[in-house]
Amino acid sequence: MITMAILTSHLVLINHKGELSSSLEGLIGMSLYAKLQIQSSPNKPKLLFVLRDQIDREQKVFFGQLNKFKDNLQASSSFLKVSIDDELEIKQENIALLPSAFSEDINPDLNITQRWRNQTFPIEINNLRQIIFKALEHQIVSQQCGYKDFGYFYNKSANNWKLIDDLGHGLLECKTLYELSILNELKAISNKIINEKSKQLQSKGTQLLDGLLEKQKHTEQGISNNNQLNADVYMNRLIKSGIQQLIKNSFEQGQKFRIDLEGQIINETIRVYKRKVGDEINLKIAGNPHIDPDKIARNAYDESFGSIPQNGTNILKYVLNINRYYLELALDKVSISQENIVSDYIQLYQKVIRDCVSTAVNTVKNHECHNVNTVYRDIVTQLRPIVPGFELSPIIGISAEIKNPLQFKQSFQQLVQSKEHMQQKITSCESEFNDEAINSCRSLITQRLGCQATCPGCGAKCSNTEANHQHHKSLYHVAMAFRGWRWVHNKTPALELCYQEWMTGSLIVGGET
Repeated sequence: MITMAILTSHLVLINHKGELSSSLEGLIGMSLYAKLQIQSSPNKPKLLFVLRDQIDREQKVFFGQLNKFKDNLQASSSFLKVSIDDELEIKQENIALLPSAFSEDINPDLNITQRWRNQTFPIEINNLRQIIFKALEHQIVSQQCGYKDFGYFYNKSANNWKLIDDLGHGLLECKTLYELSILNELKAISNKIINEKSKQLQSKGTQLLDGLLEKQKHTEQGISNNNQLNADVYMNRLIKSGIQQLIKNSFEQGQKFRIDLEGQIINETIRVYKRKVGDEINLKIAGNPHIDPDKIARNAYDESFGSIPQNGTNILKYVLNINRYYLELALDKVSISQENIVSDYIQLYQKVIRDCVSTAVNTVKNHECHNVNTVYRDIVTQLRPIVPGFELSPIIGISAEIKNPLQFKQSFQQLVQSKEHMQQKITSCESEFNDEAINSCRSLITQRLGCQATCPGCGAKCSNTEANHQHHKSLYHVAMAFRGWRWVHNKTPALELCYQEWMTGSLIVGGET
């Protein structure tokens, strides 16, 4: 429920007994992770810790606990590459300490335990209500972050609830951010091991095939050099070979068809779903509130010239190539979503491979298998619901009669044993999907950032979201010296803003005025 509250509310009341605990830290940490993954709200909720049953209500003690709580949360979420202050409002004044609602003592006259309502509790409750209303007024009225009406609030809540329900198993499978970081690290290590073993297997298989081919060449060469073969002996061998070939023909037919189909399933899966990765990235970026030209412009200025202390590296990026700097900031906002999409699709591809193999094997098992092309077309028909757009290949399943359907089926059944190898090959192509995702991110973000023109005076980026226009403007001009401007009479850098000089006087550019 705390995840639902953080996704939906402007003010989150955390009613907790006693001190701030590690379990509470884990709940808020995983809720922060869910907020970053779902990205359904740009609001920064305010967390108000209501700590009840407090005997000593000296707030200085709890200020230290809250600072430690916030530092631990920032440290455990470091792998998410976000700042806690950008997503949640956790301040020292956001602590309300409540006494117990009831007092208890022993009556010496009656020798019984008596309980009575504490008079301090309702007073503190009223103070808490005033704090809540002031916080809501600040966020909803002053900052204009409130919901428009109850219908909008209902739709927002229902949508968040559905997202949590749909993504719950993968989104909240860990209890703490530390456990989540360990799980991600283990996934990366396992993928690395799988890739290394796949390369070793491919290398050994290549060496084995090369050895077999070399051996076959020597055998054929020995036969061709033997010019003393008797005609009758040759005919007998030819007859025996023909009989054996008839027996093996259907088995080899099924084996070759299986190998060709195996390769096509992998290629078609990569071709179809690589495009879907790009579509998914486009949807994520289109719905990402952080990819906003005004927000990116503000962040670029705040993290360079506006940072305290000033960040020289970011200032250099801002001055040298501001469009690239904007793109870098925007890509950083979607890097986690892009990585998760690729990881999820790799898992989906492996499931698709399993389904394709099972479908192909069952189709051949229940088929009459009299012609290779007929079998191939029926398999493709069954695979298209799994891999939409699966195309027929003109070089696979060439029309040929199957002499022995039983041997053909037995040979094709070995496709089940190749399923793991096919999944490993899909995993080894993760870099291709990453490149596709990054290219999609760059293309769409560049479109959303709008005009690429820069100010001729200071290099500030145009803030107009239209690509082709004549009305350039910018709210974040910097000193002209960063563009190489200097005063002619004393050769000192021009520290004034460009538009101030252009609106009040004249400038000399080279030999022109």
